[in-house]
Amino acid sequence: MKIALVVKGLGLGGAEKHVVDLAIALKHKGWDVSVLYFVRAQGELVSSLLKEGVECICLDDGIWWLSAIPNSMKFLRESKVEIVHAHLPVPAIVFRFLKLIYKFRLIYTEHNVIDRLHPVTKFVHKCSRFLDDSSVSCSKAVADSLPWRSLVVDNGIDVPEELQTTRGSGVLRRGLSIAKDSIVFICVANLWPKKNHKLLISAFDQAFKEMPGSNVDLVLVGQDGSERNSLETFAKSQAMRHRIHFYGAYPNASELLPEADVFCLSSLYEGLPLALLESMAVGLPAVVTDVGGMGSAVVDGETGFVVASGDLSGYVGALRNIFQHSELRKAMGVKAHGVALERYSQVRMVDSLIGEYLPAEG
Repeated sequence: MKIALVVKGLGLGGAEKHVVDLAIALKHKGWDVSVLYFVRAQGELVSSLLKEGVECICLDDGIWWLSAIPNSMKFLRESKVEIVHAHLPVPAIVFRFLKLIYKFRLIYTEHNVIDRLHPVTKFVHKCSRFLDDSSVSCSKAVADSLPWRSLVVDNGIDVPEELQTTRGSGVLRRGLSIAKDSIVFICVANLWPKKNHKLLISAFDQAFKEMPGSNVDLVLVGQDGSERNSLETFAKSQAMRHRIHFYGAYPNASELLPEADVFCLSSLYEGLPLALLESMAVGLPAVVTDVGGMGSAVVDGETGFVVASGDLSGYVGALRNIFQHSELRKAMGVKAHGVALERYSQVRMVDSLIGEYLPAEG
């Protein structure tokens, strides 16, 4: 049975990584799968698909919003695809209308709370969503934000049965000249306003500037987005500026996580970040804000700390607490791995989605 996964781009983002991982998992299960994407400039993850033998088709002939529809129609005519799984609103809107012509089964996955959408996109999205055969959300918080029923299928990742004890390849610490015994707080998130890196930088500075001799570093991993320059300028004004590192984009950021000690996200909005789940899988405790699915993924006080969005003093306290109590930090990491294994395995996610692809007869 032929299935097409459709996404706007294949850049270094959570939804995009989700599509790549899902496509590869379906390929390994024997599905005939293709990945379609609209924006050629956002193609950093294409090589990951091609390496696994997954067909990857760019629908962009130069101006993506002009070429997406005719090229999608060409693909649908030639491929005779039976199932389309769209991710993010714009690809979903396009394929909803194409469904009226080509009669495939359409699954849509929502990756963020609906209020984050542009008003025009949100309006068209709401008006056209009745054409979906199945609506899926990546977390309960996302599903709860929708004015229609949506099945919750939590994001899933490949979680090892046993927690690995190695500290990774060393590329992160060597590249940034970070001491082996430093406690590293790592944030994996593209540098966009919604991630609120400024709060994280402020909290890190306030937490440790009055603790002389603290061997601690903050590493920000992610594409530049629109915030890189302003964040670097802000970081340079902090007392802890020499301990704040901008690592930049890294295609397989999960490979860097084992070198860190604590995962951090201070976002204003989220769905259910894959980076958080990947950090749990390698046994990192987390300090996150209570947005999207993060507040349910992190068990407050057991696998990390959940802080109210925008609560600077609360974030400062959480960073200090997890830094000062090494045994608590390690115990939280072990529990985080257990939660990832139990609730966020890729096998569970893929099986749930296949159930939507192939609904029971009658």
